[in-house]
Amino acid sequence: MLTSDDVNNHRFSITKFQAGYSINQVDDFLDKVVEELRRREGSSVETGSEARCTAQDVRSVQFKHTRWLDGYNQSQVDEFLLKVAETFNEFEKSQ
Repeated sequence: MLTSDDVNNHRFSITKFQAGYSINQVDDFLDKVVEELRRREGSSVETGSEARCTAQDVRSVQFKHTRWLDGYNQSQVDEFLLKVAETFNEFEKSQ
């Protein structure tokens, strides 16, 4: 199970002149993931309170593809997001 620090500190390889994901979009989405993980890691989360980011959000997110601009390695991002979705699944099962 990933922690907010795991997500916050994770780094992806940068692609150049090949398919990648928009760095800004991935970073913005992961900021939301970190915020939600921190909320869930805290003892103040109320049962039934609405999540700001869910496993379904992680599974369905789509990022702009880059080719000529720097981007994040797509397979690394996709693999990491699977782990993030698994983490949210565990939180959601325990509610």
